[in-house]
Amino acid sequence: MRQLSVGVLAGGKNSGEHLNDILYQLNNRRYMKCLMGELGIFTEMLISDTKIGYFEDLGPRVVYDEFGDIGPMDGICQIIRQASCQYVFICAVDMPYISRGLVEYLAGFVSEDYDCYVLADEERVHPLCAIYS
Repeated sequence: MRQLSVGVLAGGKNSGEHLNDILYQLNNRRYMKCLMGELGIFTEMLISDTKIGYFEDLGPRVVYDEFGDIGPMDGICQIIRQASCQYVFICAVDMPYISRGLVEYLAGFVSEDYDCYVLADEERVHPLCAIYS
């Protein structure tokens, strides 16, 4: 498999909603720990956040929003800019059921022909579960 960075969007508004996403647990493990367990096998993992203090002790490199208050695009941009690999899988911290198998499946479609590979179903496109170049 080609090298792939993983970026987890953990920013959001600096509100109670943001803290809930950080602190939610699945089977007594924080969502971020679930994602790290599944996706830590890839070349590198980056965490995007809006402010310092929540994720620095976990191990993956933390990157910070440049503009703030413009939604997930800022986090996606910062992760892509700072990733060491040409392709980066992006997901949100509140998606603890993302599996390495899903990421490997998406990565199987990667070619030089496209800049983005987005998961979609019959109803909608999921840009926060995608591989970006």
